Amino acid sequence: GAGVLVLFACLSGFAPSAVRAVLMGLAGLVALVNGQKGQPLVILLAIATVMLIYNPLWIEDIGFQLSFLATLGLIVSAQPIGDRLDWLPTPLRNLIAVPLAATLWVLPLSLAIFGIFPVYGLLANVVANLPLVLLTVGGFISAMIGLLVPPVGSALAWLLYYPTAFLLWLIQAIGQLPAATIALGSLSWLQVVVLYGLIILVWLSPRWRRHWFLLFTLGITLVLVPFVLRQNTLFQATVLANTQVPTLVIQQPAGTVVINGGDAQGLTAFLAQEGINRIDWAVASDRQYRQQRGWRDIHRIAPIRQFTDVPTAKSDPAYREMLATLKVPYQALPLRQPVQLGQVKITVLRSDPAILALQMGSSRWLFVTDPSGDAAQTDWLAVTPVEPPQVLWWWGRKLTPRLFEIVKPRSVILSRNALEPAIANYLKQKQIPYFVVGETGEVRWQANGSLRANAPQNDGLI
Repeated sequence: GAGVLVLFACLSGFAPSAVRAVLMGLAGLVALVNGQKGQPLVILLAIATVMLIYNPLWIEDIGFQLSFLATLGLIVSAQPIGDRLDWLPTPLRNLIAVPLAATLWVLPLSLAIFGIFPVYGLLANVVANLPLVLLTVGGFISAMIGLLVPPVGSALAWLLYYPTAFLLWLIQAIGQLPAATIALGSLSWLQVVVLYGLIILVWLSPRWRRHWFLLFTLGITLVLVPFVLRQNTLFQATVLANTQVPTLVIQQPAGTVVINGGDAQGLTAFLAQEGINRIDWAVASDRQYRQQRGWRDIHRIAPIRQFTDVPTAKSDPAYREMLATLKVPYQALPLRQPVQLGQVKITVLRSDPAILALQMGSSRWLFVTDPSGDAAQTDWLAVTPVEPPQVLWWWGRKLTPRLFEIVKPRSVILSRNALEPAIANYLKQKQIPYFVVGETGEVRWQANGSLRANAPQNDGLI
């Protein structure tokens, strides 16, 4: 048994969560051989201490954190939860109590990191239990036989294809159910500490254990009240840094506005962290599928209520197909006529390549795209009267000081990975604060007109 556990640790690459499982398994085997009754909680805490002494940085590993919390939940909460479900048949009681105990202990940290609540998570754990057991046992058997007789082990592994395919189909089907996930936004660490305090209170205090429903209600309130207040009062805009196409997310009580959806993964991760479950107004600044291909995946996670683009811009067949299959209300953005939602107003000044004027409250932005790398946009702005904006948001290949001399922005956001030293020196000489999202991370505008970056540059504050 010890040999199998060590082999498993080697195959996993000694991931912290796998090391935890192996060490607990070895401790259980030692207790079994010596005829002793192990104390799982003591063993878990001792292993956590030893692992962190060996490598203190493991405490920052998400796998380490979630693995220990789930195991702690199984040790201290699975039996009490099962006892309260004594009205259910014993097999079903265990199927529910085990994942519920693990979920309760993992959920606060999971919400702090990912900001997503899996609505059908408990159901998925229950229905996936049987195929998981079959695959786990079958995988061990086929692996051990494969070490001795490889063709036989391979044949046994081939038989596991069908339960594996069934498990994948089952999880995908549950994940595609309506409202499969709810984005609640990333919890603050104060909320996380208080939630774990409530859980520990129920665990250690028999008196409070009798009032578990009151503490459970308090925990839900602690999560939902800040979420509701945030959604109904927040007014801010964020230029994302982890997307291939420049993307802006504007949050306001009247509805969320998103400009460009070329990177579904980066955008949906941000929406989850901010607790955004739908997009009220989606805007495509061009009509090229390569730049806007993420909208379908985004729509499946955060439904889009209204989609708009620049109809006079050139489009390709893939983009038109995506627009047809998106199946959401569509409206063309008129040239030089503002379209408004709440406190956000967007005006198309030029279509191809796009120049958009954004009005957010009393703050004016100018979004200039220049994918071709020529001077056409700068030349166009030189002969077109445009009111100097508070923020110039620029995306393109070639940038010259002439653009800043024409536009006269108070601050600049550059959606690119780096900035040429000559341009940086020019902006510093002119005392124009600037943010390069590839270097500073996402840039956030607040309703008071301030701009902040994750990794501040030029003090990171205007």
